[in-house]
Amino acid sequence: MRFALSAVAAVAVTALAAPAQAATSCYGGASLGFSAASTPVIAHDLVWGDRIELADLDASGVSGGLTAGCDWRINSWVIGGWGDITWHNADLKLDFLGVPFVDVAIQNQWSLGARAGYFVADNILLYGLVGWTRVETSDLDFLGIPFSLGSLNGIVLGGGVEFEIAPNVVLATEYRYTNLGDEIVAVDPGFTNFELEPEIHTARAIVKYKFDVAR
Repeated sequence: MRFALSAVAAVAVTALAAPAQAATSCYGGASLGFSAASTPVIAHDLVWGDRIELADLDASGVSGGLTAGCDWRINSWVIGGWGDITWHNADLKLDFLGVPFVDVAIQNQWSLGARAGYFVADNILLYGLVGWTRVETSDLDFLGIPFSLGSLNGIVLGGGVEFEIAPNVVLATEYRYTNLGDEIVAVDPGFTNFELEPEIHTARAIVKYKFDVAR
């Protein structure tokens, strides 16, 4: 996270040092892609101090979303801010002898962040991004008993390439990695906790319409 923020800051300093040929643009768009989510389920015995990995859950599915942001371009460099929402279709579950053992679904994801990039050609932008994210999930279902997870917060890292395919129309391909840290669920308060460490990998295509704000 610290490295990514340093990289964004370095791009900003380099851009500001160049002769000014600046433009500001904003955009809105939609995305469609594929997400793969995974987490271990680790049981903590609070009485004896034991730690047992019960299962590794993984799932994948189609994801789609809406995005918006603004970029500031100086010469070939770009820095900007963005926000988006993504809807996932990933149900992390494990059955034992045909009976649901553990089940939790990734539902939607809100993200805010910054990006920095470089135009390698007049209409091709390479960029990296970093941000904060909040993921909403279903309840964690353990042997038919639901436990609330609430909202999971974490970081997003990624990058992509954008092509201007028509005036003001941009097509992008992008990869994102989401790390949601550790989440503790008290399945038997005072005796047993479950620990989850969710991650999401997302590859997606984005179509954006952009418009100039200042030039």
